[in-house]
Amino acid sequence: MTPLNYELHLMVANPIEHLDAWFDVPAVKRVIFHLETATQPKQVVEAIRFHGWEVGVAINPETPASAVAEIAHYVDEIMCMTVKTGASGRPFEHDVLKKIEELATAHPHVIIGVDGAIGKETLGLCMAAGATRARVNSGIFGPNVSSPATAWTELQRIAQE
Repeated sequence: MTPLNYELHLMVANPIEHLDAWFDVPAVKRVIFHLETATQPKQVVEAIRFHGWEVGVAINPETPASAVAEIAHYVDEIMCMTVKTGASGRPFEHDVLKKIEELATAHPHVIIGVDGAIGKETLGLCMAAGATRARVNSGIFGPNVSSPATAWTELQRIAQE
């Protein structure tokens, strides 16, 4: 139905229970689960891999970088949430930049991703700290964006600097 791949960002308790619902969707490439909701993160990683998908683990702003040490070698990406969970439009948490640096240094083999309030003002900060992947929804489709195409071009320029 689409040439695009899907990335599932499971912001749910018991993420394993939600995987089978996506098994027949051929364009699923990656599944990200939140460390804070997984009682047994290694089992979540194994369940995602069983389906043939890439694995990402997300951590909230208040979660220390050290919390992912046990599973960092089993995942493709560690994604730092750069906003506190809740409704869209929450402010960027600048303290997360230090965590991004720490994770990029400790786990150079893993993609360091960011999600939440990523736009022209914050993308460069995240990339300079060590992020290698960014979700830029509000930076393209946010209420202060007049042209998604122009915003996309600007974000690509910032990412390449």
